Amino acid sequence: GYYLDIDNRCKLCQQQLNGCGKCLLNSGVLECTSCKSSYILQPTTKKCSTCFSILEGCTYCINSTECISCSNGYFKDPSTNLCKSCTSQPGCLLCQKASSCDYCSPSYFLDHTSGKCVKCSDKIEFCLTCLE
Repeated sequence: GYYLDIDNRCKLCQQQLNGCGKCLLNSGVLECTSCKSSYILQPTTKKCSTCFSILEGCTYCINSTECISCSNGYFKDPSTNLCKSCTSQPGCLLCQKASSCDYCSPSYFLDHTSGKCVKCSDKIEFCLTCLE
């Protein structure tokens, strides 16, 4: 969106307020009224913040309490609609749910039966890196 500055010139909201979709000049102060996607309007500052800065691991959100999609290394918890880190599972780098892992860190291997990452040294003594 655009707004009229004090000289009655049209200016783009996004150039003045990062992530802002619509804005207005209120008593000489530029305020955002709605944000672009992946941004959240902060009611007190009237500025936009990225979803990720408000909700850890969130790349796209509806508001400051509900995430739509999570970044790599996070999964969406269906009970809270928030992103949780895959690192809550030991050795897990990528996951789609809390109960299983899709990709493990180098010193772990994925046990396809349990969906969990198992430390290489737990399977083979003194082993630091393994494939399966």
